[in-house]
Amino acid sequence: FLVTHFLVTHFLVTHFLVTHFLVTHFLVTHFLVTHFLVTHFLVTHFLVTHFLVTHFLVTHFLVTHFLVTHFLVTHFLVTHFLVTHFLVTHFLVTHFLVTHFLVTHFLVTHFLVTHF
Repeated sequence: FLVTHFLVTHFLVTHFLVTHFLVTHFLVTHFLVTHFLVTHFLVTHFLVTHFLVTHFLVTHFLVTHFLVTHFLVTHFLVTHFLVTHFLVTHFLVTHFLVTHFLVTHFLVTHFLVTHF
């Protein structure tokens, strides 16, 4: 009886300890793996989000910079063209009017001098 009782008790205690160890090992391993996966997901999510936000902001800056620069250059060129066009037109019109006045003045004077 005592030997049997010892062996049964030893078996049950050993079984309990081994089972306890295995369950504990499983739970700890499960926790660590879950913790690793969650951490990995969060870090990856942060890095991907950070990359996408940074990429968006850099792209937005570059596009905005391009558009503003394009606008300013276009504005400068259009303004330059219009001012140049105005000055050239103004010069030509003035030149025409002055020339017309001088030619007319010469012809009228010539007529008057010749007529009298």
